[in-house]
Amino acid sequence: MNFKTSLLVCFTMGAAMVGSLPGAGAADFEQPVATADHNWEGFYAGVGLGAGGVGVDFDGIGSKNKLDIEDQGASLSGIAGYNFVAGSWLFGLEGTIASVGVDKSAALTGLGTVKAQSDWLGTLQLRGGYTFDNLLLYGTAGLAVTDVKLSSSLGGKFDKNLAGLVLGVGGELALSDSWTMRAEGLAYTFSDEATLNGVKKKFDFGDAVIRVGLTHKF
Repeated sequence: MNFKTSLLVCFTMGAAMVGSLPGAGAADFEQPVATADHNWEGFYAGVGLGAGGVGVDFDGIGSKNKLDIEDQGASLSGIAGYNFVAGSWLFGLEGTIASVGVDKSAALTGLGTVKAQSDWLGTLQLRGGYTFDNLLLYGTAGLAVTDVKLSSSLGGKFDKNLAGLVLGVGGELALSDSWTMRAEGLAYTFSDEATLNGVKKKFDFGDAVIRVGLTHKF
């Protein structure tokens, strides 16, 4: 899935979600009415908008504690999951697909000018938290998958889908019986080895994102 396809998936999910509501329109969002004791259990889907930074760090290259290649920008994501509730405790399973759109180059000692690219990022994660009526505070952790492409001006390429970890914390507010809004911070980590300019180097690929989202419970 490329960058444009990721965006199309996100917009399509958002349009379908809003269109599923009878008579959905601007007035539906002007005066949401949340119940004092929101029912969090059930299936939900939505969209998110994030902003953050992406970095690639090669072992033994560049300055200590400084990323060798850095990029930043905005991303769109599709979100879907299911919540289980036990009293005030919530447990759930959630999947996401997000655009990344990384395309950055840097001159690195011994490796030439290295270009890093990544188009999409997906996750399957567990959520757990505590509800205070219409407010949920939660933590999340799980599997993350992304595409990473590296190439050097002096020769050598790396092009693989990598599996890694995602960790995060967030809060979610019920705007009505069906609509919720969230804000969360997420960190993604991946690692592998690439041979560039005839040199095999271990590298870490990371992504840190602050994301806000709107979801609808079905």
